[in-house]
Amino acid sequence: DARTPEQLAKDGNHEDCFALLVACDKSKALSKKTTAMDVLNAAKDGKEKLLDAFNGDNLINIPDKDHDDEIALHKAFKEDHIYAMNALLCRGGNLSSVNANGETPLQVGIKAGSTKTLQEFTYSKETKKNSEGQSLLHIAVINDQINCLEILLNFFEVRSSSDRNLEIFNNNLETPFDIARKQEGKEMTDKIRQFFNEHLALIIRRKGFLGGGEIKFTNGEGSVKTSKYMKIKPNITAPELMVLLRWYWGMSIPGIVVSLEGGITKDDSINPELKKIFGFAMAKTINSMNALLITNDNDDREFINFIGESLEGTIEFGNNQCQTVGFTNWKPRQSTKDGEPIGEDDVINYDADDLHISLNHAFNYFVFIDNNYKEDDETETEERCSTTSIAVDETNNKDNTAQQEDAISEANLFNSKSNAAEISVKGLHDSNEAETKNFDVRSLLMGEYLYACDIPCIHVVFGGGYNTIVKLHAAIYTTKNYSKDLHRLNFPIVLVKDSGGAADLLVLAYKHSIVIETIKDHRGKEVNNYCINPKSEKFIKNHLKKVFNYSDHYNFLEITECYRKINELMIYRDVLLIYDINEGSMDVALVQSMMKDGLDPIEDVQQVEIAARLNKLYLAKEQILGLISTKSLEQADLELAIKEALIDDRVDFIADIMGSSLGVEEIFTTSILMNLYTYMTLKVDKLSEIGKVITVLMGFGYCNPYANFERSSRELTDDVNSAIDAQSVDQLIMTEDNRQEAVQMHTIQIDDNDQNEELEGSITYSSTSFLIIKDLEYPIHDFFLWAVLSNRLQVAEYLLKRVKHPIAAAMIARFLLLQSSTQANLMGETEDSKYMEKKASDFDGHAVQLLRDCYADDKEGTFILLRMKLPEWGGSNLVRLSATTANQLFTAEPGYQQILNDLWNDHPITLDKFKAIETSDYASGTDELAVTITNQHEAESKSKGN
Repeated sequence: DARTPEQLAKDGNHEDCFALLVACDKSKALSKKTTAMDVLNAAKDGKEKLLDAFNGDNLINIPDKDHDDEIALHKAFKEDHIYAMNALLCRGGNLSSVNANGETPLQVGIKAGSTKTLQEFTYSKETKKNSEGQSLLHIAVINDQINCLEILLNFFEVRSSSDRNLEIFNNNLETPFDIARKQEGKEMTDKIRQFFNEHLALIIRRKGFLGGGEIKFTNGEGSVKTSKYMKIKPNITAPELMVLLRWYWGMSIPGIVVSLEGGITKDDSINPELKKIFGFAMAKTINSMNALLITNDNDDREFINFIGESLEGTIEFGNNQCQTVGFTNWKPRQSTKDGEPIGEDDVINYDADDLHISLNHAFNYFVFIDNNYKEDDETETEERCSTTSIAVDETNNKDNTAQQEDAISEANLFNSKSNAAEISVKGLHDSNEAETKNFDVRSLLMGEYLYACDIPCIHVVFGGGYNTIVKLHAAIYTTKNYSKDLHRLNFPIVLVKDSGGAADLLVLAYKHSIVIETIKDHRGKEVNNYCINPKSEKFIKNHLKKVFNYSDHYNFLEITECYRKINELMIYRDVLLIYDINEGSMDVALVQSMMKDGLDPIEDVQQVEIAARLNKLYLAKEQILGLISTKSLEQADLELAIKEALIDDRVDFIADIMGSSLGVEEIFTTSILMNLYTYMTLKVDKLSEIGKVITVLMGFGYCNPYANFERSSRELTDDVNSAIDAQSVDQLIMTEDNRQEAVQMHTIQIDDNDQNEELEGSITYSSTSFLIIKDLEYPIHDFFLWAVLSNRLQVAEYLLKRVKHPIAAAMIARFLLLQSSTQANLMGETEDSKYMEKKASDFDGHAVQLLRDCYADDKEGTFILLRMKLPEWGGSNLVRLSATTANQLFTAEPGYQQILNDLWNDHPITLDKFKAIETSDYASGTDELAVTITNQHEAESKSKGN
């Protein structure tokens, strides 16, 4: 045994012997033999003398970076052993040390649910995050340690007297609240929500918050809806406001931030349809993008209530999931109850007369900005900070402001001991003084979301007054503060035309702006800077005075300042977009604004995602084409974009996609076609059944174009080889394992719960369901048929120039449209019926004109063309199609009549002499509809030469 006597005594726990040996020979460096694990074991066993011997006369010195020290201290925390933990820390243990997984002792203890050690050391300044940016709070939630979570919440939010940074955001910008929701941990989310509800009075004393509570709305049916509110200082920082929204109020990460600017006065005459469209677009953005919608009421125009009314019918009463926040100035009354002006020493109570703000239940959160707050009053305010509930009755909402003022009674925002808080109002100043500063709370919040979180942000302007211009102008300074670049304004602005006020004033300035210089932006790309045409300055100012009711005598400074701000906004005219009610839906305008070039730090992929989530993916055309060129576009996004473009009849997008590097089979796929027919809400869900419908519509002689898709799920279940056959796969070895492998190789697994058992290509084999994806034989032709049947006639006319045998395509389109027109007329849809009848005539004209051109160019070739079999069009030919579709105009053509005469008189026609070929020249970029008939021998010689 190579151990020393001292080591043997230590290992055998002979404390007295060990102490004697230590006393006899102090010169020995026993400390080098003593490990942290020895200290841990001695402490766990309660061996006090051995611990004293380890540390006697300072002979024991455990290095901070010792590997065993890390393991021992982590183990003490994991086992929740306070005595052992203290013993290690007294002998050099380090709370900052990390184990092989990069975890500190506190993090390991929280994962294990060690509440004793956690309570002992929450005062530590060590709040180091792990490699994923997870704080102690995140770790507690991730590991479902609810007791640890409660300890941490109590310490950081209640016991701690400092305003330390909680670092509540991980690397993915998720709060512990977000993690709990993602893990569907109801107990965790309820615990966090309950904690903040119970301790709000203590939380709001933190820097930046002056008070908070709840506002209860009651509708006509007696239902109650609760919104939260917070009163803040005017100089609150964006990170503090972010903590309020994301942590204390538990909001999730938004997909986009929409700031609504403006307001409508009672004198403004607004088109009710515009208000409806505006509300629908906002609701769609909220629901589709999980948008954070923030607005203000700084112009005394009841904008919060206007937006709430616009959203009515789209957001249910009591829905607390929508992230809608109303910002407004806190406005105490300016006179006493006796009507006397308030002096510097007057005291007012917070009651109904103090809150001149029109609220609406569509907003789940309200932020009141106290522009009269003074830093000198901070101590006094903190002592009186508490919460309250405000009751708002919406039973009769004709005059919302009056109803609220009557309903808010004796609510106390500050005093937890009395029902009437006393606030000293000294030196009241005009609130416009604060509003005309460059600083703006909401702009900085948007800057934080955009530049710190990479979340797209957008301004929408509807009406508004002078302060609306001020708030928009603040976005320039936000860009400067965060990006240090004034060459671009990364907040796109949508101006709602004909909404009055500031919006129409900005639209006018937009139209009278000119380029003043071309510069290079931060990307090195040349961009234009604009300004209002100097010749239009007087005109714009006159309109400004009219809109805001200003006069040169009393408002000269305001006019000058407002014009300057508008002119500076026009520098970035490229990021402004005007929405006109006559030009489509507003959600299209929102997507278009987010597709603006150079909206750093937003990337192409994010822009594509925005367009996809709002079902307007085709609007991200430039981004999609860029991603296609780099082969970084997801197939699902491409298919969704093509589907949406076809549904919206967007020829421009389809044309650009067909002009890209993608092949036709990559653009027009089976899955897209099936989804398109599903969109038409047909009662059939198989392509073979849709083919039967087309066959019935076309009549005798037209074959089912999707006959090769006809395989029911039962047939494929009975005979797996049938499924393989349908995929044109060679015969495989007939073992069960190989059969199953073959099916899996050529199929995509689907969820049985989400699919109809009769779905085309669905098979069941060895308890597994699959969906067979087959390539279309004639993809452009199949999509042409869909376009005609679904009345997407711009797309149909475009594809007509790309199909083979466009004469047949035009005749088929004409016949299908006439049948649709008849059906529409029977249903009372007269206008649609007339439109389809007109378009049918147009297609008929195409067919006739093509026949005339062919006959003039090559008579014999035309004879062959009329009689040849067209597999692309149901295996029919032009003669048969003209008969089944009763196309009298086509059959009356001289070329057609001549072939009938020849057939009647048995005129010999050599069918192998000519070969009819119909082409479109893609390379030349021409969109001319044409048919070229080429001599067969010439075609063969050309192919040999090539």
